Amino acid sequence: MRILKLYIVFCIITFFTFSCATAPENASHFTEQGNHIALGFWHGAILPFSAIGKLLGLNIGLYDAGKDMLSYWFGYLIALAIYIRVLFFLLNVFWQGKKQQQ
Repeated sequence: MRILKLYIVFCIITFFTFSCATAPENASHFTEQGNHIALGFWHGAILPFSAIGKLLGLNIGLYDAGKDMLSYWFGYLIALAIYIRVLFFLLNVFWQGKKQQQ
């Protein structure tokens, strides 16, 4: 059962790693109209995985260079704000646990 859970986690991480934003030289084909706030949110949500791929030397963009609309960046910032809130929550839980142990 533990191996199955590890396999599922591995598949999820692999999915997010390979679904990153397009590299800047490939971004010109995204000219159609669409829901840019959702696309911005998605690219902001996969930012940690994109950054890992970028650090490993893959040709991955951290954002979609073809999207210069305000709605795209609004969605991107919403996702980053959620990451910051989760990070502060986890740090607070860790800090409270340290205080209780002393």
